[in-house]
Amino acid sequence: MSSLPFPECEPWVLVTPAEDLPGAWIAHVLLLDVVTQGDSIEDALAMSLDAVRLVVESDVASGLSPFDRRRAPPERWARRERVLNGPDRKPLAELAPSERPRVVAAAARIAIGIEPEVRVEIVPGAIAVPWGGWT
Repeated sequence: MSSLPFPECEPWVLVTPAEDLPGAWIAHVLLLDVVTQGDSIEDALAMSLDAVRLVVESDVASGLSPFDRRRAPPERWARRERVLNGPDRKPLAELAPSERPRVVAAAARIAIGIEPEVRVEIVPGAIAVPWGGWT
């Protein structure tokens, strides 16, 4: 997988509950400003990988760099920082079933490889914030 030269170029996915669709989750790939949804945090993350793969394949086939795309708005990056640095975060893999309904956000880093073919995968260590008072 490719390694990007500076942290602000690392591809991150911010996952939050959909405001208008109960039970749905929105996954926003901040580096590429790609948004998808799923029926769970994991489903939303999987959908984001598919979307990123399609976007990157299309850009590469067109001779474009996918990393020259518009990035997500600053407020979405700020929310990612709150997930990663907040006091109430915990690894997504360690959430108890009783905590899942209270998740207000999750973040996962993804890796993108372009040669010899496009590959996209979640980097282990996704973080979640399972406390309802956090925004």
